[in-house]
Amino acid sequence: MRDSGKSDISRRGFFSAVGSGAIIAGRANAAPPPPVYPLLRATGSHRELGRQHGEQATDKIKSHVAKIAADSGYSHAQLRDRAVAFQGLFEKYSPHLLEEIRGLAEGARISLAEALAVNIRDPLRLAAPQGCTSFVIGRRGTFRHQTLAGKNSDMDPGILSLGYMLHLKPVNKPEVLMWTFGGMIGYHGMNSVGVAEFDNALFGEGPPRRWGMPHYPIKRLMLECDHVDQIVRLYKTIPVAFNTNYVVCDGHDNILDIEATTAGPEVLMDRGAG
Repeated sequence: MRDSGKSDISRRGFFSAVGSGAIIAGRANAAPPPPVYPLLRATGSHRELGRQHGEQATDKIKSHVAKIAADSGYSHAQLRDRAVAFQGLFEKYSPHLLEEIRGLAEGARISLAEALAVNIRDPLRLAAPQGCTSFVIGRRGTFRHQTLAGKNSDMDPGILSLGYMLHLKPVNKPEVLMWTFGGMIGYHGMNSVGVAEFDNALFGEGPPRRWGMPHYPIKRLMLECDHVDQIVRLYKTIPVAFNTNYVVCDGHDNILDIEATTAGPEVLMDRGAG
């Protein structure tokens, strides 16, 4: 995904990433055809966003709940108990997103605990030691002199069937375009004012894990920002459960790398290198 290098992306430029309503994930020299990800749209209040999301992705969300339980070895009761333990953190740091998750549960006809579980994922169990590669290239390094940001996702192949593009139009906030899966309301993507965020895991390195927010809702909070400085403030305010590296950019030509650790954020500056 890319931004236009301006403080506000045109609607045409924003939706060029979407194309005709489906995003195709390409794989070089792959024999089978690549998966086609449907485009889901939701608009309105956060409760309405969640409800519309849940209604459109019901089967994928329920499959995600079942996969998390199977992969972790938890019963559904254990999964729900562990998820509910995080509810207080959502209430403190992202109450509007908790409202969206309530809507997700209503739309998908699942419990609030199950809707929380798909938005927590890794802190419910021990995570993999590493994963993914992310990048941002500034104007000077790209052919069309536009900022280019993206990542590859190193994940369980079983996740691909749960994936889709999600376009959200919240009230009085930037529009958001994400690739996500199975009911997650925050994943990597961009917003309509030029902020983009992509990450890679640092689970096996740095300060130890602790009780804190999972990174998926924080990713969504990042896409409510219009400047990288606001993103840095998020990580100075919200305690995170484990370490993750983020590359971020905004519509003001700012590029940052943020190592969001359990001991606090470490910011690596671009210093104009692009």
